[in-house]
Amino acid sequence: MPQVIMENFDLRLSLLNAISNLSGLANLYRISLIIVLFIFVVLALSPTIFNESKVSRFVLPVFSEPVFLAWTGLAILAGRWPVLLAPSINSDEDIFIAAAMKLFKDAAFWRSVDTGSSGPLNIIPLTIPKLLNIRIDYASARVIGLFLVILSVIFFYYSLKYLYDNRVARIATIPVVLFFSLALHSNFVHYSGEHFPIAILSTTLWMTCYVYTREFSDRMVFIFGAVIGMMPYAKMQGLPVALAITLIFAHILWTRKESIRQFLKSLATLALGLLLFSAINLFFLILFSTSEDFWRRYILQNLLIYADVKNLAFGEKFSQFISMASSKRLNSSSLFQITSIFLIAATILFFRESMVRRKLFFTNTFIFFFYSLFIVVVSLYVVVRPGNPFPHYLLFLVFPCGFLIGVVIGEIFKLSENNAFYKQIKFLILLLMIAASLLQSYNLIKSEHPYLSQRQKYLQDYQTPLVRTILQYASPTDSMAVWGKRNDLYVETGLYPGVRDGAIKWMVFKSPQQAYQLKSFADDLLKSKSKVFVDAMAGDKSSDETKNYRHDAYPEIATVIENNYRMVDEVEGIRIYVRK
Repeated sequence: MPQVIMENFDLRLSLLNAISNLSGLANLYRISLIIVLFIFVVLALSPTIFNESKVSRFVLPVFSEPVFLAWTGLAILAGRWPVLLAPSINSDEDIFIAAAMKLFKDAAFWRSVDTGSSGPLNIIPLTIPKLLNIRIDYASARVIGLFLVILSVIFFYYSLKYLYDNRVARIATIPVVLFFSLALHSNFVHYSGEHFPIAILSTTLWMTCYVYTREFSDRMVFIFGAVIGMMPYAKMQGLPVALAITLIFAHILWTRKESIRQFLKSLATLALGLLLFSAINLFFLILFSTSEDFWRRYILQNLLIYADVKNLAFGEKFSQFISMASSKRLNSSSLFQITSIFLIAATILFFRESMVRRKLFFTNTFIFFFYSLFIVVVSLYVVVRPGNPFPHYLLFLVFPCGFLIGVVIGEIFKLSENNAFYKQIKFLILLLMIAASLLQSYNLIKSEHPYLSQRQKYLQDYQTPLVRTILQYASPTDSMAVWGKRNDLYVETGLYPGVRDGAIKWMVFKSPQQAYQLKSFADDLLKSKSKVFVDAMAGDKSSDETKNYRHDAYPEIATVIENNYRMVDEVEGIRIYVRK
């Protein structure tokens, strides 16, 4: 039985204990998920297929919007819950969870934690389970991620509902929900740095559609600015997409202006909203005296991260992106294939319609075709430019692609009202959505869920020999410092980080920040007086150069360890030190 390491409720361990020995669980999972997704697709297509006036008043509530939205959340949860069983599946997630643990000891971000390109808004949500007496770990983090995904889907739905109607919104939701529900790859199911940013983008997209289609006040403009202004403090990578949506929002304010004075007032209100979170951040920087840490650890470090793009030609980067987006291993190809089909078909159809009518904007919402294209192109830039083969970057494209699909469907539905040709196109759209649903369901049936099938192993290895050894030398209230890539050790031992750096990249590689980072690590170690120090690089056999990255290769760190710690054990080559 795993050693108790925290007093809080352990969600992951409880799930593993409950289901580890259930026979036939894999088949039960498949059958239940297929039923849930089938009902979801029926609910999504019901406004288009069924005539509301001919449906019994007793049956009508079943197809209502609250039922559809609730079932949408259920469809995502039904596919994704097995990931709550898995241990560490992504190093970024490990860093985020460890940072959330540390914030309860020291709430001053950048003084207590450094999460690289992710800001405080990506980490703070992970502290919520602790307030509910739930242990902060992999399962609790992924629950937060699922909540943000479901919230994003709901705002996405209302964006298209306000712009068109519930028929369009429900149909466009199908590929997005199937993507999230059936995603299996670790890069899509862990709590990533993209979850909070896509929630920001979906929320502001809804506000943009609201302002375009309804009467609005300056309060809505201010709230839009405040929400989109959070992006720099969630993930810098999302800034170009946030800027694109802000420009679209400003253009809509211009098109709906009553006077230049009123437009300028709206712009000023937008600017105030944009500055709100920056003002809040400035207040806390002054309060905690962390201005230098913020500048060096977030602003300069992000400039270094995004300046350190791969030395590849754009064509090579784009080819790498195509390989990721079309990979069967990632199970993300359906969404991007549907987007490509819709984009090509829509370009041909809309060009034809423009030539026939001799005008470009043949509906009052057609400008959103260009808006959505603009957002997709900018999102594509955000994913492609770094040149990193990180599949979780693709999450930035899910809602822009879904929105483009929705806009195309919406415009075709409008054109089909008095046109037999577009009524046939409308029918083809329904067939395409049904075919895509069946194809993805088939892929699900023929494959075994990777996390569900390993549940017994996860329970057996809940605490590894390394974790049990570390816990022999520390109590749950102690801190630990890890040198290397093993932030999962913080999560699995329950010992909070004694240093703010989750990654040692900027300490072991030559950069303008190296001296500062090394001194900072040493100072943090001295200040925290961490009970345990772990050199995880000593056991890393992934590179012949690993020995050059051990702590004793850096005098600043080696001196602190030599004077304050003694080596007490070694497990799988990983060295464990205890404070003298």
